[in-house]
Amino acid sequence: MTTKNFTIIILVDDKPGALTRITGLFARRAYNIDGLTVVKSSNPGVSLVTILTETQECCIDFITRQIEKIADVRSVKIV
Repeated sequence: MTTKNFTIIILVDDKPGALTRITGLFARRAYNIDGLTVVKSSNPGVSLVTILTETQECCIDFITRQIEKIADVRSVKIV
């Protein structure tokens, strides 16, 4: 199967350990993070995490479902 570039947009509560839980998921599943940006959103207490990754299309749905299960994650969107 061929790989494809994906951008994952995650809204997450701005709490200690939230980013570690998200990146830890990638590490445990052996998915590479090609780019990572974290900024505060316009909503107080909420951060916007953008992750760039290259993976197979069948895997991106699995990654998304796993991220949605993480505490403090409000929403996940694939672009």
